[in-house]
Amino acid sequence: MSTPSTTSASPLPAGLDLNAHPVAFIGTGSMARAIALGLYRASPAQAERIACTRRDAAALVDLAALGIRTGSDNQAAIAVAEIVVLAVKPQVYDDVLASCRNAFRPGQVLVSVLAGIPTAALERHVPDGVRVVRAMPNTPALIGQGVTGICAGASAGPEQLELASRLFASVGEVISIDERQMDALTATSGSGPAYLFYLAEVMMAGARELGLTTETADTLVRGTLSGAAALLAQSPYSPETLRARVTSPGGTTARAIDVFDAAGLRLTVARAMAAAERRAAELAHG
Repeated sequence: MSTPSTTSASPLPAGLDLNAHPVAFIGTGSMARAIALGLYRASPAQAERIACTRRDAAALVDLAALGIRTGSDNQAAIAVAEIVVLAVKPQVYDDVLASCRNAFRPGQVLVSVLAGIPTAALERHVPDGVRVVRAMPNTPALIGQGVTGICAGASAGPEQLELASRLFASVGEVISIDERQMDALTATSGSGPAYLFYLAEVMMAGARELGLTTETADTLVRGTLSGAAALLAQSPYSPETLRARVTSPGGTTARAIDVFDAAGLRLTVARAMAAAERRAAELAHG
C-alpha cells in the first residue's frame, strides 16, 4: 500500500501551462465549474484554453463571459484538449465516452472525477494511448479549499499524475493514493462535507427547539462550525485533544458528549462511512 503524498494548495505552483496543456471539462456541473474557475483565476489570460461543455450550454453563460469556451459539443472540446476532465454522472459515463471515442487521440490525459468508476473501466472506453487518472475532489473546491485524492491508472505515469496534481492544486490540497483506497477516500473527503452540513442542519434545528430564533441559530451554528473547522485546520493538536480542551469534567459540553456516546454516534458515523464506501464500489457495476 502506497504512502499518501500531498501537494499544498497554491495558485498553481510550477503552473499548469494551459497553452501547452489546454483543458476540456465534459459535463460542467458545480464541481467541474469550480475547477475551471480555479484555473481561470490562476491564469485569466489563458481563459480561451479552457473549454466547458454541458447539454444546456446556456447554463455556462457566466463562464463564457470570462473568455472560457463553452458549448454542448463534447467531441469538439475533446479534439482540441490535452487534458480532458470527465465530470458527468457515473451512470452515463460509458455512453458519453462511447459517443466521443473518435475525438480522443494518443497522449491525451483523461481525468475522471466520477465516484466509484475504476481507471480500468475508463481505459476500456478510450483508445490506446490515452492516459487515465482518477480523482475525487470535494465541494470546498468552490472556495479554493478543497481536498482532492488522485491515482494513476495502468496507462498513466508520474508525468500524467503530476499534471493532474497541478490541475487540482488550483482549488485546494491534493493527495496521491493507491486506487484501492479511492472508495475509502470518497467516503471520507468526497462525501465528508455533507456530514458537516448535516450536523449544522440538526444543530440549527436543536437551537430552534431551545427557543432561539432561526436567524440567531443560523448565525451561531455557521460561526461556531466555521471557527472550529479553522481551529482544527490550523492547530497542531489532534481532534481528540481539541475536544478534550473544551470538555470540562461535569460541565455542559461533557453532558452533551455523554448523550452522543450513549446514542452510539461513533458507531453510527463509522457505519455511515462504510455505507458510502460500499456505494462507491457499487457504482462501478452500474
